[in-house]
Amino acid sequence: LGTLIARKLLDTRIITVASPRYVAEHGKPGKPEEVTRHQRIMFYNPVTAKPFEWEFHRGKKVTEIPAEGRLLVSDVETMLGACIAGAGIAQVMEIGVEQVMRDGLLVDL
Repeated sequence: LGTLIARKLLDTRIITVASPRYVAEHGKPGKPEEVTRHQRIMFYNPVTAKPFEWEFHRGKKVTEIPAEGRLLVSDVETMLGACIAGAGIAQVMEIGVEQVMRDGLLVDL
């Protein structure tokens, strides 16, 4: 009999980001429900074969936003490139975007 052991590998937040150019042209969503008025770059979930749903957490409150958008990607680099180019807003792991945030290519919404 095998035994599985789970170990936490990392602790990171999911943040919603856009390029400064996108924000200048379309504004920032003021609350989670307003992201539906924006072009969203969706990330493909290979388990469900659908885009990942978007969630926003404030304390114990979770706001779920249906997964809808014109652009669906399955690669993080493609998603970041499209977002930096101004194609829309995206949800990404904070741990992977520190440098592009410091460089001002993306802003946290």
